[in-house]
Amino acid sequence: MAKKKSKAKKKPARDPEQTRRAVIGVAMTVGALAVLAGGALGLTRVNAAAAQAMGTEPHAIEIVWPQIESTPGSTWLPASEKARLLGLAELAARGGSPLSAEPLAEISRALQAEGWFSETPRVRRVASGEIRVEGDWRIPAAVVRTGTRERLVSWEGVPLPLEYTTGASRVRYLAEPSVPAITPGHAAGTPWPGSDIADGLALLDVLDDDPALIAQVHGLDLNSGSHIEIVTDRGTRVRWGLGPKRFQPGERTTGEKLTRLRYLLEQTGRIDGNAKLIEIDGPQVLIVND
Repeated sequence: MAKKKSKAKKKPARDPEQTRRAVIGVAMTVGALAVLAGGALGLTRVNAAAAQAMGTEPHAIEIVWPQIESTPGSTWLPASEKARLLGLAELAARGGSPLSAEPLAEISRALQAEGWFSETPRVRRVASGEIRVEGDWRIPAAVVRTGTRERLVSWEGVPLPLEYTTGASRVRYLAEPSVPAITPGHAAGTPWPGSDIADGLALLDVLDDDPALIAQVHGLDLNSGSHIEIVTDRGTRVRWGLGPKRFQPGERTTGEKLTRLRYLLEQTGRIDGNAKLIEIDGPQVLIVND
């Protein structure tokens, strides 16, 4: 059943003075709204002009570079790589409205894809209007030698953007990996394929704890994953065996191998015992001079 319409109530007569005040109030409100609207329109135009100006000028970007702990204010990153990353960030900043968060997100994505950062880099605008990039940098550990080239890798085994001709990096190397090359589809930030790279880095980490031992280490030959040989600064070799975290019946433990290296160093001044090849992974130390 339809509801009945209620009758309209009769409006009481309004006092002329109240009417005048109401009209003045409405006029003031309309005027204020007009001013606000004009201000908003003006602000929009200012923002648009600023955005256009910012879009035509290079963004002021500061990247907080990785530091050398012993030398505050300095970085181990080469100047050429710094310039490349800064250029990449400036190029990424051109996407989206300059006053929005879009350029910041683009910079973060572009730099993350390079593999230098262990986590997504933090990008923000500081009080001066400058864009600042900060993050946790991966630390280079060695280079992986494949053919006539060598590629920098972090302690986690992640390939880093820097590549050199063989010997040009002057960094300790891992030679003859089981996977000799990084494919184009390799995801940035993921370790080099093959467990032998991780084994080699683990051994470098162990040797690095003893300055006297690591001083004579030029690189490691991974022998395609079968066993590791230490290549000394004289080109001689010390057969280490499997990686420090691996076990094989009959092979000495990591602690025993380190004890043998220290004994050889103490007795002969050399971790290779002044031999061309010395094997320390078996039941007995075997010296080969042929």
